[in-house]
Amino acid sequence: MKTFIHIAAVTGGLLLCTGSFAQDKSTPAKQPATTATPVATTPAVKPAVTATMPRVNDGFQPMNLGLLMKQLTLTPEQMGKAKELDATYMKMHAALPATLTQEQRTGQVKGMMAKRDAEFKAMLTAIQLKQYETMRQPTGALVSPPAPVPTATPVKPIPAPAPMPLEKKK
Repeated sequence: MKTFIHIAAVTGGLLLCTGSFAQDKSTPAKQPATTATPVATTPAVKPAVTATMPRVNDGFQPMNLGLLMKQLTLTPEQMGKAKELDATYMKMHAALPATLTQEQRTGQVKGMMAKRDAEFKAMLTAIQLKQYETMRQPTGALVSPPAPVPTATPVKPIPAPAPMPLEKKK
């Protein structure tokens, strides 16, 4: 019993010491006041375009190149032109000034998207253009055309088997 109390006291003491060391915060050294003349500070220069611009809901829709390639069966040449076209308009969208009002920005984006759409349509064949028009929604988004529903041939119902006659017990 005496040993148990001794071990408990030592363990408790160690826990208290560890806890006090964990709480110890070193205070930063105070810098001495200088009597030198103050240095002229230059105002911080704000970058024109930050690395992460705030997301604005202006209606811009990037081209869904994967869907276009799959649904319209674009040739490699058409795909290369489409990638260049999309990259050009993405850069133009990113370069829009942040000082524009929402209405001004939305108007410019609609104009950019209409121009991009016209340039993209110019590179399509007549069959691809028809398919593209069926994919386009009023919002400008592309959707996959619905898959054709397979028609099933009517199945004749199988008649139920006749009930088995019950055997009479003798």
